[in-house]
Amino acid sequence: MYPILSPHIPPRCSCAVFLIRKAQVLVCQGSHQKGIVCGRRNQLTNHSWIGSEMKPPIIVTEPGDVEVFKSVRDAELYLEAPEVKEGRLKAYDSEGRLLSVEQESAPDLKLFGVTLIVDPGVVKIGREESATTHEGELRHVLVEYLIRTGVDQNSLEGATLENVLAEVITRQGFTK
Repeated sequence: MYPILSPHIPPRCSCAVFLIRKAQVLVCQGSHQKGIVCGRRNQLTNHSWIGSEMKPPIIVTEPGDVEVFKSVRDAELYLEAPEVKEGRLKAYDSEGRLLSVEQESAPDLKLFGVTLIVDPGVVKIGREESATTHEGELRHVLVEYLIRTGVDQNSLEGATLENVLAEVITRQGFTK
């Protein structure tokens, strides 16, 4: 196998493309799960659309609450697997792309039918879509959140998603 250069690798991922029997194969060795993908959606690597990336900050919402993270990694470390399992969380990148939030866990360790170790799992955030089809939905959630925290509704009329997100960050900062 010889590594070759490819424009399809996201710039922040430590992946390599190899030429194997005259076919390009992407071998993912990034901070997310390791795996092999051949240019199409693959749940093992979270490279749903090779060549595109999530644009930070990452916004995670649940009814009545909004959390803003500087990076995908910060969000994955902060969120807890039981929260994800409940299915109430929605995640977006800063441009309004919907992101997938999933719980990954190993099977519980059992000995003679008795559970010894329960793995609560880890949270993984990946790309759900390539277009910004949820920009309006995210803006609406952020505006509603700001109104609940005391911001005048008239001051938010006509504000872009970027401006509304900046106001949320100014008021509450990034979640760590």
